[in-house]
Amino acid sequence: MDPEARVSDLLYRGETVAESVEVDGNGVVVTSHRVLALTPEGDGPNFRHVDRPNVTGVRVETVGASRWLRRTFQPFVLGLVLLAGGWIVDLDGLTSGLDSTSTETAGRTGVGGVVSMAEGLGRALAFFDDALLVGGALCLLLVAAFLGVYAHSRQRRLIVAVAGEEDLSIPVECDRPEAVGRLRDCLRSSP
Repeated sequence: MDPEARVSDLLYRGETVAESVEVDGNGVVVTSHRVLALTPEGDGPNFRHVDRPNVTGVRVETVGASRWLRRTFQPFVLGLVLLAGGWIVDLDGLTSGLDSTSTETAGRTGVGGVVSMAEGLGRALAFFDDALLVGGALCLLLVAAFLGVYAHSRQRRLIVAVAGEEDLSIPVECDRPEAVGRLRDCLRSSP
């Protein structure tokens, strides 16, 4: 793609092209008045422009959908609490002293119903103990899934920083230091 050829009909009267840079099928054109971003290979609009005095810098950075990182906090903390609770608190041990021989003996003395109920409570507590461990593991698995989605959403972008507006963002495959340097030099020089 030749950025200059694509923007020739977009120039104002008297506006001239100072620098044009092709970046992985997209282009950035610095004119005497504006910075134009042509992004047919990117997401969002194919063309954006900003007045040149509003441009505050150019950089390449890796960006991702940070909402996925924010979503990991609560399940991570909950998972740690559940796992710690399942490992530290031994709910199985509360009724470990009861066995079938004591139930038979208690049945002969007339308190068999109480001991039977205690055994049922012990089984319920053992199930709850296991549920804590499984719940904690599932929470941490959810955290891993969120981190995977975030890692997949990350991509390199050439950012043209704009004062008071949304930055111009162009997808790139690598750092492109030569393109960034050319754009910075052009923007520092007076139009």
